[in-house]
Amino acid sequence: MSENNQLIYRWVKFGIVCGIFADLCYGLAIGLPMPERLTNIIFFAFGPLLMAGAPGTYFFIKQHRNSITLQVGTLFMIAAGMSVTVMAVVQRAVFLTFFPIKPEATNEVAYEAWRMGLESGNAIQLGLDIVWDIFIMTSMVLLAISMYSHPRLGKIISIFGITIGLLGLYFNLATFPAPPGQAGSFDIGPFVGLWFLVVTIMVIANLKWLRRSLENQSANQGSN
Repeated sequence: MSENNQLIYRWVKFGIVCGIFADLCYGLAIGLPMPERLTNIIFFAFGPLLMAGAPGTYFFIKQHRNSITLQVGTLFMIAAGMSVTVMAVVQRAVFLTFFPIKPEATNEVAYEAWRMGLESGNAIQLGLDIVWDIFIMTSMVLLAISMYSHPRLGKIISIFGITIGLLGLYFNLATFPAPPGQAGSFDIGPFVGLWFLVVTIMVIANLKWLRRSLENQSANQGSN
């Protein structure tokens, strides 16, 4: 295998590791009470892991066919990782700043000033939250489209990805600025995480296919 193809193979394996840990961080952050500092580490790690794992997804899909859809979807995944990191840091900063100084409700003037400050900070993090949703849902749709004819991913995972991504965009934009879960609508977030986890598992299951494909590509290049 050529040096370039060896690097591609390592990128895919690195993307698998990042994808598994990103899904783990996402699941822990939304579903398990933890100490404050540990929560911050896990919450802040999700975005960088998503960004670092994006090239691995790109190279695995690209091995079958490259496209503008795949390239833009990968760029949007990286943008999603950046935006969710900004959102997470701002959200934690707002909550950790305001909740410890909450005045007694009997002090009406102080309490009203505190409430208005908290709502202002919360509005900022909610705006950043929809930025994350736009990028990750759009990335999901574009990557799923790129997977449609892939011999190892294929139509079923592609159709599920397109459907979940479009529904996610609809629900989040329909309830903006409040998240769907808080607005009494349907929170599709766990299904997004599950879809990416399934894709990661499928990539793991097809690492031998990728290696053979890269080796054949190297052999063909060497014979020319």
